[in-house]
Amino acid sequence: MQITIINRQKKIPISKRAIKSTVLKVFKILYPEREEYRRSKARFLQKTGSAAAGELSVLFTDNKTIRQLNLKFTGKDEPTDVLCFDLSEKNNTSVDIVISAERACENAAIFKTLPIAEAKLYLVHGILHFLGYDDKRQKDREKMHQLALQILSKVASSPSTSSGSLEGSRVKSRNK
Repeated sequence: MQITIINRQKKIPISKRAIKSTVLKVFKILYPEREEYRRSKARFLQKTGSAAAGELSVLFTDNKTIRQLNLKFTGKDEPTDVLCFDLSEKNNTSVDIVISAERACENAAIFKTLPIAEAKLYLVHGILHFLGYDDKRQKDREKMHQLALQILSKVASSPSTSSGSLEGSRVKSRNK
């Protein structure tokens, strides 16, 4: 699995190593059995079962850029917290997750948490979207948000969570 982290913002210090670690831990949490985890990687990275050909990229950007992408791909002329793009082809899985660091800072101030914790929440949310979770209905949005918070809680308590930890992350639910 190739994980690429691109940082095009200056609001939040980003540890590429910590973000990559978070991505891997999310899969281990979602699929705790070794065999399930191996299959999930294959599903995530390449539906044919070969994990070597897949790529996940995470772009940290500003509100202006994510607003442009949101308008272009969803028709909504407003910034959002996270967008997920499945660019997969028949034999190659490619996923782009775009995160607004500005939105993470704004929401961190509102919810009294750290911007990096908010950004990691968006990262998990994007991964869940790729895996088929939907948040179009309020009920589904709340369920997905609770799952993301549970996953982040486990990521934070797992060994070797390095700089960019989830200290100060919110553990209670919120509505978007």
